[in-house]
Amino acid sequence: MSKSAILLWILCMLFLVSCRSNKVQSDNIASENTVVTYLDSLSASKAIVEGDEDGFFDKISIIDIAIQLKSEKEYASREEALVEYKSYLRTEVMNWTDSEKILLNGIFDSIKMQIQRVNPSLMPDDIRLVKIRTNHYGPDVYYTRGKNIMIPENALYRQAAREMLEPVMIHETFHIISRYDKPLREKIYALIGFFPHLKTLDIPKTITDMWLTNPDGISTDYYIQLTDGESSTKAIPLILSNKANFTLVNPSFFSYLQFDLFELDESTGKLLHGDNLVTTLTDGMMPGFFEQIKDNTQYIIHPDEIAADNFIYAITRSNITDSKMFSEEGADLVERLYWVLQEN
Repeated sequence: MSKSAILLWILCMLFLVSCRSNKVQSDNIASENTVVTYLDSLSASKAIVEGDEDGFFDKISIIDIAIQLKSEKEYASREEALVEYKSYLRTEVMNWTDSEKILLNGIFDSIKMQIQRVNPSLMPDDIRLVKIRTNHYGPDVYYTRGKNIMIPENALYRQAAREMLEPVMIHETFHIISRYDKPLREKIYALIGFFPHLKTLDIPKTITDMWLTNPDGISTDYYIQLTDGESSTKAIPLILSNKANFTLVNPSFFSYLQFDLFELDESTGKLLHGDNLVTTLTDGMMPGFFEQIKDNTQYIIHPDEIAADNFIYAITRSNITDSKMFSEEGADLVERLYWVLQEN
């Protein structure tokens, strides 16, 4: 498959999915050992810049910040840009309405029932919901930070919001499960060909300067093995900006997004690239990527995104293999994931 086709898939999916306070609202959901909390704007303004166990704010690049801020400003340092970015994010949160809480109460009651039916221990004990404006990433973009799920305001106003939100909330809930359960995460990643490389990566500045950090898939600790005839190498997926600077001519975050797999030099731990950040992997290695991740999702920018979409299928389907929506290989992946979840 061509790289342009891969990029087209990703751009489409990212528009659709493709992520504190001690104050507890009186209408929070509490069932079994799970509490779902609706953060008001004051609490959310703290949560959106805290609870960063994955190190998102340590990795985000100046170009990523500039794209989200819609800023053509030249920043003196990443630290300067980060201060402005965090201040901006605090203004991107909103209060919940009663009708929105009623909608989400029903969704999370359903999700908890479905997840507990597979394995009661899977459901996180604490989920916090944050309502966000759509200025930094755009409409229909959800993401997580710590145990917080960021929900774009536009998704709450459309018709059929319940039908569209429920699978997305299962997807985002998986990111929280994965974030706090490393053994389970690694079992699931192995099903799609990703394994920990156990190296301290040497990532060239040419890459980090152009890095676009997915809030739900920050880690670069996992590789996938690819082969082309007798040649074999480890590769790591990354999303980078296809432009060095933000311009108001192209305001959309996703007009900058470029996905690729980069070769890992096993002896040095260095990520390799050619001129203009072109991958050093051969086209002959790409079929092996898709053979391992299967064809159940087009949201392929990080193993946690691939896993999260397959988690939806494993949780929501009572008879996993009895569906024309999956290829034989895809149905087998969902079934194997189902049993991993049950046995966890």
